[in-house]
Amino acid sequence: MALVREVDIDELVAENKRRYDEIYGTYDPWTGEGCYDFEHRELLELPDFMIPKMWVPKECMRTLLYRGLKQLGSMKKYIIEAWGKQYEEKSYYTRQLKMVLTFEIMKVRFREDPEFALYATDKIEDKVSGDMIPFKLNYPQRKLLKIFEDLRTSGRAIRVVILKARQWGGSTLTQLYIKWLQDFRKDGWNAIVLAQQKNTAKKIKAMYRKALENQPGWTIGRPGAKLQFSPYENSPDDFQVTDGMRAIRRSTLTVASFENFDSVRGSNFHCAHYSEVAYWKKTPEHDPEGVISSISGGIRNQEDNLEVFESTGKGNSGFFYEKCQLAMDPKNNDAYSFLFIPCFFIEHDMEEVKNERAFARWLLENRDKSSNPKGYRETGKFFWRMWEKGACFQAIEWYRNFRNKFTTHSFCATEAPVDEEDAFRNSGNLVFNPYSIDDLQKKYKREPLYTADIIVDGNKNDSTIEKSKVSIRTDGDGDLKIWAVPNVLQVDNRYLVSVDIGGKSATSDYTVMTVIDRFGMIPTVKGKPKVVARYRGHVRHDKLAWMAAALAHYYDDALLVIESNTADREKNNNTEGDHFGSILNEIADYYDNLYQRTTSPEDVTDDVLAKYGFQTNKLTKGWIIDNLEQFVDDMLWDEPDKEMYHELRIYERHDDGSLGNIVGNGNHDDVLMSTAIGLWVSANDMDKPQWKKKEKTRSGGDGVYTAAKI
Repeated sequence: MALVREVDIDELVAENKRRYDEIYGTYDPWTGEGCYDFEHRELLELPDFMIPKMWVPKECMRTLLYRGLKQLGSMKKYIIEAWGKQYEEKSYYTRQLKMVLTFEIMKVRFREDPEFALYATDKIEDKVSGDMIPFKLNYPQRKLLKIFEDLRTSGRAIRVVILKARQWGGSTLTQLYIKWLQDFRKDGWNAIVLAQQKNTAKKIKAMYRKALENQPGWTIGRPGAKLQFSPYENSPDDFQVTDGMRAIRRSTLTVASFENFDSVRGSNFHCAHYSEVAYWKKTPEHDPEGVISSISGGIRNQEDNLEVFESTGKGNSGFFYEKCQLAMDPKNNDAYSFLFIPCFFIEHDMEEVKNERAFARWLLENRDKSSNPKGYRETGKFFWRMWEKGACFQAIEWYRNFRNKFTTHSFCATEAPVDEEDAFRNSGNLVFNPYSIDDLQKKYKREPLYTADIIVDGNKNDSTIEKSKVSIRTDGDGDLKIWAVPNVLQVDNRYLVSVDIGGKSATSDYTVMTVIDRFGMIPTVKGKPKVVARYRGHVRHDKLAWMAAALAHYYDDALLVIESNTADREKNNNTEGDHFGSILNEIADYYDNLYQRTTSPEDVTDDVLAKYGFQTNKLTKGWIIDNLEQFVDDMLWDEPDKEMYHELRIYERHDDGSLGNIVGNGNHDDVLMSTAIGLWVSANDMDKPQWKKKEKTRSGGDGVYTAAKI
């Protein structure tokens, strides 16, 4: 049991209070307390206004109206001094002036403060009582609104990808935010809701309609008007806000389905809400990217334009999965921001913790345990990981009880994912535990020290390998990444280079060469093997042979393991054929430390060629993947490369039982296979590394000293 100090418990309890208060602390969209960009809001005090104290966006305070009100300090003084009107408290004329000024104050804040406008003008259906209640944003919705407003107030279009989990209201906010844009910021601002099926789009439209029908007409300058949705020019799919007779604004809302998209081609939209995108099925008639580009192309990157993709996860492949991956990676400079809300940020997924110190102690005592604490169906490490990701005690308490309803984690993850991997993985058959991958990545992932090119001498002869070189680059380019250069210590069986053969074209699989340093496997060192270099690129196969030999030579004449029988790999591989034989023929006479399998059950011939290389087939592939799974779970090697972690996360057992990467643009398993082969050979087919025996000189009869190994 881990030693737990009282000071550690104190720190957890204090941090838990901070997290809990962030979710449940002061938030009042009516006054502006705790609202978006609160630290930059300004306090406006008007004792005779319906909101005596309100914290308003700085944009409000830039208007002449708000500056005058702040300076004069009351509605009464503003009417007298700014408007030059007589003020008699009980007169009808004064009441009318106050009503007009109230509307002007509200109109400015409606325009600049969406949280206030949504609360004051829109109502949504309460899921418990069924009553229509003011739309007050919950904690996850406030996180989404911050993304919306950060983009809008910087003058850019709002482009966001939302990976949904459970019912926290992402679709609701998106649709009513569009309504806010149409109500208070832009007229003629057309919007579309596009879902897999029109029924889903209509449900989203119904939310908009209910809010509209409960909205007072005065909020948009039409006192007494009964607002409603009416068909636009008798269209069954296009709607416009009217008072029952006349249009109140030019903006329209269109509902459409991905399956029958052609009916809205050519329309002009400023806002697009794409719903349940993961379920859009690519067909010969409809490609998700093509459908969206026809809408997105017209949405310019300017303030008040909006484009939101939202969906629950559906496996680790497909258009929406790829959209999320691009948006999640800040290095991609993607046009879209990304939001995922884990279950532990959802307010109704909380349970009371009566003794917080006891709960903190339980977390700390179990944080390093790979076993399940008594009474629960996740490991101690898992619950600690929830804490590290930002969950408060109350959310963890809810989750550990909720998890007990399910026999497997994947079924629970469908309802309550704790991270992005959880949200996607529940519908797939991933081979490697994503939490083990997290642990390995957290400990070992790092940027390479150098990038380099492998430059091969043009002549193919006895001196080619000696004359070839690894050339370090200063521009960060180069297909070879180096985390450690060869070491000068004299060790036998230290390095291994494993090669997964790809194709030469840009659309084919990559060729990957992984260099493993086995120095840590010397019994007296007590370390572990390390990946110290990796090549990943496209190259002609005859050149690849010499590059592989040159890299192996650079790393102390390492054992060179080339995968053979590539044609037996799964159908989705794209290696442009089996080139093992031609590669071997290039270098067999020039590099003598080539791997030969010695105990393969497939050896049925005396042909020497058949025994070179690591033969990948259904049987041996199972061996190396099982071995790699153990290496991942038990953190048995040092893996620095981000590409390896990506491939581990998308490696699955397909429906037909075969193993490979999830099908999708940019998905490969070449780094994984190169590494899996290398680690298998290192663990099973190579002698342990050992210090080279010392050489000593001995004197010949003629007095000439020669070197001899002893």
